[in-house]
Amino acid sequence: MSVASQGSSLLAVAVACGVFSACGPGELVREDQLTPDLAQVQSGLRACAGPNTVQGIDVSGYQPNTNWAQVKAAGKQFAIIKATEGTGYVNPYFARDWAGTKANGMIRGAYHFFRPGTNAVAQADHFVSTMGALGDGDLPGMLDLEVTDGLGPSAVAAAVRAFVDRVEQRSGRRPIIYTGYYFWNGQVGNPQGYGSYPLVMAAYVSGCPLIPDEWSKFTMWQYSSSGSVSGVSTRVDLDVFNGTLADLQALARPPAPPNAPPHGYLDGASGTAVGGWAQDPDAPTAGIDVHVYFNGPAGSPAATGVAVHANQSRADLCGPLGSCNHAFSLATPRSVCDGQAHEVHAYGIDSAGGANAELSQSPKSVTCQVSLSGVKRHVTDPTSYAAWAFSPFSDQATVSDAALNALGEIAVWPAAPVMIRGDGQAAVYLVDSGFKRHVPSPEVAARWHLDLAKVKVVTVAEVDALPTAAPLRSAPELVKGTGPAVYVIDDALPVVGTKVPATIIRTLIAVEPTTTEAVLQAGVIVHAAAGFEFGSAPGGSQEGSGSPASDASPMQSSGGCSAAGGALSPLVVSGLALLLRRRRARA
Repeated sequence: MSVASQGSSLLAVAVACGVFSACGPGELVREDQLTPDLAQVQSGLRACAGPNTVQGIDVSGYQPNTNWAQVKAAGKQFAIIKATEGTGYVNPYFARDWAGTKANGMIRGAYHFFRPGTNAVAQADHFVSTMGALGDGDLPGMLDLEVTDGLGPSAVAAAVRAFVDRVEQRSGRRPIIYTGYYFWNGQVGNPQGYGSYPLVMAAYVSGCPLIPDEWSKFTMWQYSSSGSVSGVSTRVDLDVFNGTLADLQALARPPAPPNAPPHGYLDGASGTAVGGWAQDPDAPTAGIDVHVYFNGPAGSPAATGVAVHANQSRADLCGPLGSCNHAFSLATPRSVCDGQAHEVHAYGIDSAGGANAELSQSPKSVTCQVSLSGVKRHVTDPTSYAAWAFSPFSDQATVSDAALNALGEIAVWPAAPVMIRGDGQAAVYLVDSGFKRHVPSPEVAARWHLDLAKVKVVTVAEVDALPTAAPLRSAPELVKGTGPAVYVIDDALPVVGTKVPATIIRTLIAVEPTTTEAVLQAGVIVHAAAGFEFGSAPGGSQEGSGSPASDASPMQSSGGCSAAGGALSPLVVSGLALLLRRRRARA
């Protein structure tokens, strides 16, 4: 490394020194300055370059007005430029050379000539400020370690440590260390903890250079101080990079920022809803998933998790987070409302696949009980339960037999869902035991697990011909007592006794051939098509906005998700079709 150090020059040492002893006044000793005998003793510690190398140079104030286009044309792919020395000196050609190398497509680096006797942190700040922010194509800053300033090894080592730590902190890159084998061992004391730092060895020898024992190879080798390169008006230091051009480009590429874990708060947990907010700092404006576990933390055999998306807008988040859409809310599962205390844990899911972080104020505890109001309707069998995609965790509560028996009972719950809407109209209705029941909003449909891709479009007259019953409740309310029977708590149906008109039966069978008259007479519900605005409901809304988030599929404690299927089994359809044929035969 050429030393333009305000009147200082490298002392050429022409006498042999002890392997770990100080040589001269504390100047770097290169291998070309060793006696043959000492060089032979150390030959077993040599490291050679690999099969692929890249050529470069380093320059200082001793190489003014360098023509970087000619240097690049001469086959030099990189250059390392002296930027600073001590706490005040700046190479007067640094800015010109820093820009010139970049303009000519060369990989560039900056170095600081280190003065161990001067405040190391102040030197690091001076260097980083002069070098500026590093981008793609810029090598990490380099420490040029050649002199001791009369200090002993321990003091030099302490100064080196302070300098490199400060440069890494300020620049975000682990600096390169330039030194000589004997100087590092003798004048710095061969300190440990530097094996991961890129190493540049100064050794003007025809063979392979010696390297300190903590490194297994060198990153670069300065093999000559008297090279001649087109575009440089003076002799210049020649360097070789130990690797391919792609390897050198990788070293000159800023590392990806470390993955930051999600953060947020579990703000509340009640018998109605669980809510809070979560954000991933690596994707600060995007909504992220949140996993909420009940009855224990993630991984607990007793815990059941629900996945929700933290993308609801909350005004109080806009300023602190720089983005508003990070809130989440979900309805408290009905199975939790049994009068007992239940743990609630919430985790932000890392968008980059890193560790999922438990949110602040998690866990919380929730104790609640369901209240029953209305009438009960029997869900006749598991097939019907599955056809509605009911969840025993989210939708179903266990109550006392006395509370269950106190409710009146009406017609059984429909075997499977079917929805209709009039041609050209937005309102969507559930067909239930010969009545039409308005589905108030897409959120209500989602909480009922209704498949909005299966709307049946009929004539307006056919819709109007159906008598009207109460709108569908805002969410399914299933209960069971000590026995196996499961009921839907519902509003009473009008006492009309009207059957589904034959025209609607024929229309629905034509639209859905597997739908039989017997199923329709039992009150099967039709699903609405996706994307419709539901009649007499407020305008379209984002998922979860303005109400608890739609119920997500329960996940097992291992993290997987499960959901019941929603279609009638072929066996049930076949049986109902057989029933219809028998009725027609008897007629």
